[in-house]
Amino acid sequence: MKIARPSQDLPSQDRLVTHHRTFDDIDEFTTSLSGWNADWYQIEPGRLRVRTELTQAKSTAIQRYYFSHTVRQRGIAPRGAAMFGFPDQGPRHIWAGREVEGSAVMDFRNNSGYEALTESGFSALAISVPDATLASLRAQMAIDPGRLSEDGHMPLPAVDQRHPLVRLQQHVRRLYDRLSEERTLASSRWAMAALDRDLPVYLLTALESTRPAPRWGRSCAREKGLRRAIDFIEAKGFDNPSIPEICAAAGLSWRSLNRAFQERFGIGPKRYLTAYRLGRVRRQLKVSTPDAKVIDIANDWGFWHPGDFARAYRGMFGEHPKDSKPD
Repeated sequence: MKIARPSQDLPSQDRLVTHHRTFDDIDEFTTSLSGWNADWYQIEPGRLRVRTELTQAKSTAIQRYYFSHTVRQRGIAPRGAAMFGFPDQGPRHIWAGREVEGSAVMDFRNNSGYEALTESGFSALAISVPDATLASLRAQMAIDPGRLSEDGHMPLPAVDQRHPLVRLQQHVRRLYDRLSEERTLASSRWAMAALDRDLPVYLLTALESTRPAPRWGRSCAREKGLRRAIDFIEAKGFDNPSIPEICAAAGLSWRSLNRAFQERFGIGPKRYLTAYRLGRVRRQLKVSTPDAKVIDIANDWGFWHPGDFARAYRGMFGEHPKDSKPD
């Protein structure tokens, strides 16, 4: 990939900003995502750990994420910036209803939002570049903005080492590794230029060189039924709907419904529903008042037996429900 070089001017800010954070609650993590409309929840039992490492120049950022347990992700990315993810190979990763195989680049610019499932041990790099920066570079480099897809058609499987997006992914990983290994670069002119000046150019030329990929997603009845089932669970989860009710809402037989959930999430619809409800109980507990009763919140989400609820909660999150309440 031939890289055009913009002007050599450096931003007035001369130091990088770095942050390392760890979370044990998915809501605390999503709340920390400034500008994101994110509704993520944990669907695998166990004490969750989310680790993030952010390196921010004047306008461009590069970040690494790690999730210890399976998490369902959905939402809309902040406006005003182009955001892309580069998953590490390893745990299964589903994007827009399709399993990602090999290297890929995830595009968060879709105005309709994104949806993904990341299994335990998932990690990825992500970059964020202001739209204004890309617009300025388009003008400098005479790139036709019509060539740039903004409909969220990613990911693109990276099967050819000469593919522009493969080259972009390799560049992002090398840049992150060098910033991580050479801490003295955190205040250097090189580090600032690498993020604010060079990385947007690599991104723009890679996108310009890539033809839009066909949209992902299967049109089969099972895939559409799964979508309806998930919407129904999220709308009626507080009523603890029965499997027959979910089947009816999805328009699927039990066999097809169970197969759809197993293929997508690795668990059946009943376990998925329970994980969703437990997550919503935990969300309420986290913001509850000191006099709020755990059992009342549990009852709100259809957990009527205190002992069974406490065991399920500890199994899911590794702590007693009362420990989730604010001090």
